[in-house]
Amino acid sequence: MLAKYVGVAAFVVGGSLLPAPLLVAQSGARGSAHDATRGTSSIPHTLGPLHITSSIALPITAGTVITFAEAPDGAVFLARQSTTTPKPSVVWVVDGTSAPSVAERLPRGASALAADTKNLYVADYKRLTVFSRHTGDEVRAWALPNFSTANTSDADLVSISAYKGIALVMLPRGKFEAVYQVNGATPAAPKLVAQGSSMVFGPEGSLFIERRDRRLVERTARGSVIVGPKLRDAPTPLGGGVQFVDAVAAGLVWVSEPAGQGLDTSFAMYAESSLKLVGSSHQGLVNEQIVDSSSGALVLGFGDSPVKCPQTSSLSNVCVYRISSAAVLSDPTPVGSAFALLGPQPAVITTNGTSNQLDLERLAS
Repeated sequence: MLAKYVGVAAFVVGGSLLPAPLLVAQSGARGSAHDATRGTSSIPHTLGPLHITSSIALPITAGTVITFAEAPDGAVFLARQSTTTPKPSVVWVVDGTSAPSVAERLPRGASALAADTKNLYVADYKRLTVFSRHTGDEVRAWALPNFSTANTSDADLVSISAYKGIALVMLPRGKFEAVYQVNGATPAAPKLVAQGSSMVFGPEGSLFIERRDRRLVERTARGSVIVGPKLRDAPTPLGGGVQFVDAVAAGLVWVSEPAGQGLDTSFAMYAESSLKLVGSSHQGLVNEQIVDSSSGALVLGFGDSPVKCPQTSSLSNVCVYRISSAAVLSDPTPVGSAFALLGPQPAVITTNGTSNQLDLERLAS
């Protein structure tokens, strides 16, 4: 599947992954992923050849489970992820190609991050806190609804997206996902706005939902609803036959259908504006990630791909590709042992085998 961290929806948000070459920790049926995640269809695109422009060393040891988010201006926030047992941690911020600096010190740590032009949003399993990006001060905090961590992987259970002061918080609710809306300007409690079998954050505060009746639905930031077709729900003995809402990029909603064995999956594409099925399917792998960016829709591909990834290291075979609205891959760009892809300003997080630390690599076209 395309990565299940939501990463930033409208920007990469709430993503959390375990650094390991060719391995991405996913968050089950959550739309990542997806922190991550993720449509930004209104981003102006520059379409020259992709290339790495800079590499910034991060003060985070390789192998650390992290959560991260990219703001609209390209600032990247990162922190060690906390789950059921809160642990103090630091949120680091990378502005442009500057060295990381401390954005916040968190007594309870962070389970998910998001950022818009004014604020940084930090969620743990109990509350959501908003900090001013300009002063660093805490603006407001809200208690989150309780949820069970029983029979879960205890990771990626909280995802957040932010757009113009409005935060959307995705939490597990039994067999379904629930999204609560919080207005950063008021103390009003989080309001339930959507539930579904799988969901993904879209551009400008929108949500794309696989509703309980399996219909594909868009909820806009203003609360209006567009209802689309039913998604496939015919489980096979091998575990396939079920579709999940997975990502929003290139003006499309990407719906995945894992084969059930191995890493193979197929993606059906639906027009973001109408939810009508369009084009041919994309055959991919379950650990692929897709984001929209200023360089167009991009895919972080692991292992084999229809378009060969140039081999630059014996330790990895990871590339960032462009992906068109016709699901055609092109412009393979080697990115070492990268495990996370961010937008709207394209970047990857990778493991530096020499320093045993993480690096943020900026890309451009």
